[in-house]
Amino acid sequence: MAKHCCKLYGRHCAWNGRYAAASLIGREDLITQCLDDLQASRTVALSGPGGVGKTTLAAAVARRWSRQPVFWYTLRPTFNDRLDCLLFSLGYFLHQQGASGLWQQLIADGGRVDNPDLALAQARGDLQQLTPPPLICIDELDVIFPDADLLTTNQLQVREFIDGLRPVAPLLLLAQQPAPLADAHYTLAGLTVPQTAVFLSNATIAHTANELTQLHTYTGGNPRLLHLCLALARSGLPLGEVSAELPHTPALHALWRRLWQRLAGDEQDLLQQLCVFRSAAPADAWGQADVLARLQQGQLVQQDSLGGMSVLPVIRDLLYHDGQYFPAALREQCHLAAAEIRAMRGEFTAAAYHYHEAGETRAAVQVWFPQRQQEIGRGYGGTALALFEQLSNRHLQRREREALALIQAELYQLHGASEAGLTAVKTVSWSRSSEMAARAALLEGEFLNALGYPYRALERYEEGMTVTAGLLNKLVQFHYQRGVTHIQQRQLKRHGARRSWRSMRPPICKPLSRKRAALMRKPSRCLKARCSLPPKQAMTRGWRGHIVSFPRPGGAWRS
Repeated sequence: MAKHCCKLYGRHCAWNGRYAAASLIGREDLITQCLDDLQASRTVALSGPGGVGKTTLAAAVARRWSRQPVFWYTLRPTFNDRLDCLLFSLGYFLHQQGASGLWQQLIADGGRVDNPDLALAQARGDLQQLTPPPLICIDELDVIFPDADLLTTNQLQVREFIDGLRPVAPLLLLAQQPAPLADAHYTLAGLTVPQTAVFLSNATIAHTANELTQLHTYTGGNPRLLHLCLALARSGLPLGEVSAELPHTPALHALWRRLWQRLAGDEQDLLQQLCVFRSAAPADAWGQADVLARLQQGQLVQQDSLGGMSVLPVIRDLLYHDGQYFPAALREQCHLAAAEIRAMRGEFTAAAYHYHEAGETRAAVQVWFPQRQQEIGRGYGGTALALFEQLSNRHLQRREREALALIQAELYQLHGASEAGLTAVKTVSWSRSSEMAARAALLEGEFLNALGYPYRALERYEEGMTVTAGLLNKLVQFHYQRGVTHIQQRQLKRHGARRSWRSMRPPICKPLSRKRAALMRKPSRCLKARCSLPPKQAMTRGWRGHIVSFPRPGGAWRS
């Protein structure tokens, strides 16, 4: 159970070394400086534009960190940018290292985070038990630093929690904008012209000085753009033609579409299937190892040490929102396939997300409702709330409508949103004879009591008790009918045994055997034959069909 939390929310540092080739050129001094600052218990922040190599540089720092292991957490909007998601991932990581205070508290609370200050204190206590403390890397920190008018309570809680870890553990923060939580800040720029030449030489791409200048002018030394151009060159287009056909200003969409047209059909199909996953997809779900190898060689897909495959973020963003090469109907089909993959592996929250993106609201409710307590206990309550609170019950049947309302109410209760939970319960006309109606009455009473309406809460409790009593009466009826059925089956077995015993007795009109027919040919033995037969067989048919009468003792016989 816990391994799924780390697999979806946070994972140990494991990155593809081939993608790191360009991003690490000329970064040795910066890597050394970051390691010195972290060993001095300073919080280090790396910033720069997308694709400049922040994540790759941080992964190199983590690999060289002498105080292994390393905790790595990548923030993703509406997926794991909530405090409970971060706590479950960090709690299990610390539990693996031998400090289980935070993890045990999360399990005992069943996924609830009622007191963020207590959770922070437990996390700090666990980190202080580990000597030396592990390195904590937080990627995509811009998610929790939006504009002031867009900041949510959950983002503020995550920000305060990360800030509270600074005194007890070395932190490495990655963001496009400078992070205000850092003690030391370094801004990454693109590669220089000589560094770009080294990158092309390492990739065994022949080039001239003019081609090198044009390529660097277009990409600005951005490693991600350089990899796209390299993919074009490896697809068969000479670097001179790539440089000649590129516009004077970077146009990522144009570059991507040109690369897309040079991909093989199976490569395009697999990229479309992979780009719908929000986290790493299992590599064994397709069985196309040769296609995956070609995509990895083209620097379009990267693989981690846990058997997961993921499309580079820039490629995913370009392809997923490209209506020409990835139409909506095809995108929904890929989401359906991804939902089946996640559901087969027990990742029900991720499966519900893919069903929702495919337009299958009923399937999302059906796959998550039976497993909701398990998923909440695994720390997916925040992710599920972000998903299910935007679903509408307009096109659902009565059963699914009640299940969706119950899901929303329970998740709102988990996060202390009593008003929203009360509204969710009231959106459905509950049936008076179902278990979900009793659960809804209990939730509504708890919401009313929390909002300061105890008398209305008591009324709802009474209604819930009435529904429960009706269910108990039905339970008694089921027990009674089951007992009656058992008695009937027992009587049928007895009657069947009696009939089988009767069938073993010889019938009255059964034809005589050859031995008795031969016996009756001799009158002297008639008396003995008569005495050997039952009384009811005093008259029967012989073996030739004649009526044979057995006389009294001393009489004669006739036929």
